[in-house]
Amino acid sequence: MKLKTYTAENLDKALDQVRDELGSDAVIVQTKRVKSGGFLGFFQKEHMEVVAALSETKPKEVPVEEVAATVTSPVVEPLIDNRPPARDVRYDKVLVEMKELKELLYDQTKAPKLPKLLREFDDDLKQQGVHSEARMKLIAAILEHQGDKRVTASALLQNVRKAFDELEYAEPEYSRILCFSGPTGVGKTTTIAKWATEEFITKKRKVGLVTTDTFRIGAVEQLKTYASILGVPLEVVTDVKDMGPALERLKDCERILIDTAGRNFQQEQFIDEVRAITSYEEMTTQLVLSLTASYPDSQKLIQSFEQVGFTNIIATKLDETSQPGHLLNLMHDYSYPISYVTTGQHVPHDIRPFNSMLLREVFLGEETSHGSSSSTS
Repeated sequence: MKLKTYTAENLDKALDQVRDELGSDAVIVQTKRVKSGGFLGFFQKEHMEVVAALSETKPKEVPVEEVAATVTSPVVEPLIDNRPPARDVRYDKVLVEMKELKELLYDQTKAPKLPKLLREFDDDLKQQGVHSEARMKLIAAILEHQGDKRVTASALLQNVRKAFDELEYAEPEYSRILCFSGPTGVGKTTTIAKWATEEFITKKRKVGLVTTDTFRIGAVEQLKTYASILGVPLEVVTDVKDMGPALERLKDCERILIDTAGRNFQQEQFIDEVRAITSYEEMTTQLVLSLTASYPDSQKLIQSFEQVGFTNIIATKLDETSQPGHLLNLMHDYSYPISYVTTGQHVPHDIRPFNSMLLREVFLGEETSHGSSSSTS
């Protein structure tokens, strides 16, 4: 993908620049208001900054001989065109404006009426990336517990705890074979190593590992090292057709974890690749998302993987993000369970079940004793 940043006085003019240069197939990646100029922070001018993307995929060159053959040979067009329609920049504009309007309405009407302490907590949530709808739902639950009583720091803390505890935490579902998929660099291999250690050492289960990631340098060797340390079998699959025999050789394993190559899953060909890998019985897909990615990017990834189907979300790199609020956004916007959150690179530690205790640590700074114990079944 080719990314380019455009700046203008307002959103309309910025999108006009995008359309003029990139055309109607452009995708809006990010929009934000920025200030520049001025003196010592005063008299700054506000303008709109838009980051747009366009695929760099070029049409395949066709030899002259093939062109001639198509002239003499009839071509049967399919009755139904299954290709997705081209993305219209105007649609992105509507989505951006709707999101901004919701944020504006909340910030100007709801938030100012909140008690001071609660308004400060709401501001903290916003700074950590929680969008207005998720904040409104959480604040409403806090206010319900608060009632007509005066808001004190201790009362607010108690009511926030209750609100986190009462959120709907969808129950993760696990099959015997778990396929870990997601873009490059989200930490799939390290997450699998942590999960395998938990299964093998704590759960006392027979574990088997499979990797299809023969593209990334060192990926196979990395998983081989973990397999050797644990003393569990590892199958390396270089072609989708070899997946069946590999799984057959691991038929005695109670849990099989499959590592897949990180790809650009906005391209349909790579989604088809995952679809082929996950077509076996007793297999479900775990979608691995990095909390360091922008929330719109995570939403696009979820949309792509909904074509394949997945059961759980694993959120990684909590320790590296300034926007942990994406966890609350995912809970609000989707019904998919968030099974685990990773908090560092250490194996087998730094992996946590997703629950209210974790949220209270993240957003309230509470210290609780925990391990990497899981609720896998």
